[in-house]
Amino acid sequence: MSNVEVHTVSEGGRPAPPEIINVSDYQAIARQTLPKPLYQYLASGTDDEQTLSENESAFKGWYLRPRTMRPVDKITTSTTLFGQRMDLPVFISPAGVHALCETEH
Repeated sequence: MSNVEVHTVSEGGRPAPPEIINVSDYQAIARQTLPKPLYQYLASGTDDEQTLSENESAFKGWYLRPRTMRPVDKITTSTTLFGQRMDLPVFISPAGVHALCETEH
């Protein structure tokens, strides 16, 4: 896990976005921000945590390889998914315990 120095903004005491640069940073922020029992629940897996360990290992095998020295005048993020053209194909999946993390009820 990377070491991240947490700086907060005045509104809500939340971490300033520039300090969060990778998944490990999000986890460090969560550990400092959430109540301990909630963090432990979210950061753990079931039983012997085998699936959690396998997921972490699998994701370590993926790398982003920046392509440098390429023409950038015609870059697009659009694609076609399920027959529908999308300008920016970004999705947020539902999470069952999201409501537990919400600070504004």
